[in-house]
Amino acid sequence: MTRLAASDAALWSEILFANKNEVQKILSTLKERLSQIDSAIQSHDRESLEKFFSQGREGRGQLSGKHGAKPRNYALLRIVIEDKPGQLSRLFIDCAEVNANIEDLAIEHSPGQFTGLITLAFSSEDADRVAKHLMAKSWKVHRE
Repeated sequence: MTRLAASDAALWSEILFANKNEVQKILSTLKERLSQIDSAIQSHDRESLEKFFSQGREGRGQLSGKHGAKPRNYALLRIVIEDKPGQLSRLFIDCAEVNANIEDLAIEHSPGQFTGLITLAFSSEDADRVAKHLMAKSWKVHRE
């Protein structure tokens, strides 16, 4: 939700307007579910709350992973990256040198800072190889 809050308001307004009917259906269902949760909390209805969380866990388990496959648990590497031209491509090339597939990535950077933080997701096997390789190439790597 914080990523959405930090995103372009005009862009998301247009996306919501363009999908008005679908969004309104989902919002109606969401309001109803929130009302049910509120009622369960007010009446100390533990069974309803536990059912709600169980259904949420089951629903999350049905979400597909990469390319429709079952979700996988990735190993995350957080890498400090300098804010200068070519650093991102250098990092990707260094990962490719050990034949590792980057499954996902996130970049955190604040304007005016000299460095950023990139989080790369790998299979566990790839993460071990990549971490050793990147550290040997003087990257600052932290494994999660």
